[in-house]
Amino acid sequence: MLNFYAKPENEDSADRRYVFSLLLWPRSLLVLRHQAYTSYLHEIEELTTDVITQQGSGDSKNFANLDAVPAEELKPFSVD
Repeated sequence: MLNFYAKPENEDSADRRYVFSLLLWPRSLLVLRHQAYTSYLHEIEELTTDVITQQGSGDSKNFANLDAVPAEELKPFSVD
């Protein structure tokens, strides 16, 4: 899961606001360009399991590409 955050207006600020996430497969390659590269900070959290919940429920992430993922691919799996 690749999380994107709005860049703070002040470079010295540690404040960042979550914007959206992209669901990535293990060992995948993603090239960021244009606004995705210049307008956002991004991180890949060190997790062994990504929890995907229905959007709008509790701590759910805003996945920008979830509708492009086939339903059969959204089965539980973890990375060892």
